[in-house]
Amino acid sequence: MPFQFRTRRRQGGEGIMGGRFLEVGKGCLSKVTVESASESSSVSLVSSAVRPEAWLSPGPSPGPGRLVLVCHASGFYLKPIWVTWMRGEREQQGTQRSDVVPHADGTWYLRVSLEVETREAPGLSCRVRHSSLGDQDIVLYWGHRSSVGWIFLAVTVPLLLLAGLAFWARKRRSPLHPMSSDFHLCSSQDTLSTRKLSSPFGMRSQQLRSSGCS
Repeated sequence: MPFQFRTRRRQGGEGIMGGRFLEVGKGCLSKVTVESASESSSVSLVSSAVRPEAWLSPGPSPGPGRLVLVCHASGFYLKPIWVTWMRGEREQQGTQRSDVVPHADGTWYLRVSLEVETREAPGLSCRVRHSSLGDQDIVLYWGHRSSVGWIFLAVTVPLLLLAGLAFWARKRRSPLHPMSSDFHLCSSQDTLSTRKLSSPFGMRSQQLRSSGCS
């Protein structure tokens, strides 16, 4: 037997589904009740406004010489939020905004992206406005990441150059040491051979001297 759908307004205030509730049979009514209870418990985990966490990341490469800049805002409550890419005080055209999706704890997540040429990325910023922040917007600058990279290079490159010069100078002096060692070895052999010249076998010692240090 097909269900008969009837709606009526609840007396004394609004009921389920914006002031109306459905009588569709015991099974369906239980389902609506469970879903409503689950939604209420999810929202009850967050009782006041929660500040968003924001960070930047690169998106998939769209091609040579271009970047996708992604700004994330997560963990905020209430749902309304304003996030966009800016240069100075000017909003950037072409900003792509995802849907605001829920977390399991009742807070929300949003992603906003902007595709630009690589040379235009420095100086762009992501600005986040939310009721939990008051007048203190969150502003994240894309150029700050590259600045840290330049500082790192400015410190490490001179150190590497100095280390290379020191190694080269040491390497350049190193051939003199084997010659000096050979000289001392021959001097010792000369002394030994000279002592042997006074022996009855002086001629043989002279031959050894000639063959050892020619």
